[in-house]
Amino acid sequence: MSLIKTSGFGTRFRVRSLVAGILTLVLVGLGVLWFQIQPNSATAAGLWVRAGEDVVTARAYLVGQIFGEGSITDDSTRKVETIDCDVTTDLYCGTFDNVRTVEALTVTMAYGMTSRVTILTPAHPQEFFTMYHHGHAAPSEYSADFAPTINALLSAGHTVAIIAMPFLPPNDHTLSVAGSTVSTHDELVELPRTAPSSELRFFLQPVFQTVDEFTARHPDWQIQLTGLSGGGWTTVVAAAIDTRIDRSVSIAGSTSFSSWGPRESIDYEQTLPGIAHRIDYVDLYVLMTHPQRSATLVYNTDDPCCFAPGDNPWVWDDAVTSLAGKVGGTLDVTYQSSNIHDIGSEGLKAILLISGE
Repeated sequence: MSLIKTSGFGTRFRVRSLVAGILTLVLVGLGVLWFQIQPNSATAAGLWVRAGEDVVTARAYLVGQIFGEGSITDDSTRKVETIDCDVTTDLYCGTFDNVRTVEALTVTMAYGMTSRVTILTPAHPQEFFTMYHHGHAAPSEYSADFAPTINALLSAGHTVAIIAMPFLPPNDHTLSVAGSTVSTHDELVELPRTAPSSELRFFLQPVFQTVDEFTARHPDWQIQLTGLSGGGWTTVVAAAIDTRIDRSVSIAGSTSFSSWGPRESIDYEQTLPGIAHRIDYVDLYVLMTHPQRSATLVYNTDDPCCFAPGDNPWVWDDAVTSLAGKVGGTLDVTYQSSNIHDIGSEGLKAILLISGE
């Protein structure tokens, strides 16, 4: 029997925040207050964030742990170039329909690590920009609904940015630092740290630099971030931090630490190194919706990879969706009956809802 629960969704418009760098510096200044937040409580479904003021201090704590005293894009730069698909074999040239231009946005971060974001502009763009993060899958491993999802977004008029995890194509496979080679997520912990969780910036700065690019181009456009699996994880953490992301959809990307099962396929970054002792994923879900933003979490009931709730909703569902509403946001938790690790029909509906599809 199909188990689908959607707790109401309203597209919300808000005044776009001030320059991200100024905002993050202010948040870091408030971060010291975070240590006043009470520990977990079963009655609050594991929530440490309990009110609007906690959201501000929690976000400041995240920024401080990952980026130190700087802004969320410090120590990173971006460069954009237009790709001529008639003379190149670029990864996404000719892959999708209804494409007017293909651009490569190269983000260079600390130690020379780079991330190559592909930007696709449709033939008839509307005022929607969607960043799609496909997580740990290499191009040869993309699920069957990857291309149809991108094509559906392009057909609906979304300008689309495709982002990949560190070390996965089209990004560099390795990073050389002080004579050592780093090529896996687990090995990022070996890099010199500038903040307690600074290795997480390599997963997040490609998203933040892409947001910077499009807020500069189109300050009034709606910005959406979505992703599957590791891309869903990136969606949760990035949207929790960057309030310029108006809407986010995470598919099979995370659940509360208390809900992790023995068969979960967990990657290093999903343990939230340096953060998990203070913040649970349920706190991040509330942050994704504040202030006056919308977030959707989609789960496959029998997902063979990870975060499969089975036939019953997560125990934290009602408490977290209720709290998100109280602090001014909208959180949907949707369960689709499926034993496949993919976007699925409900995931696609959630992604396209921004344009009224």
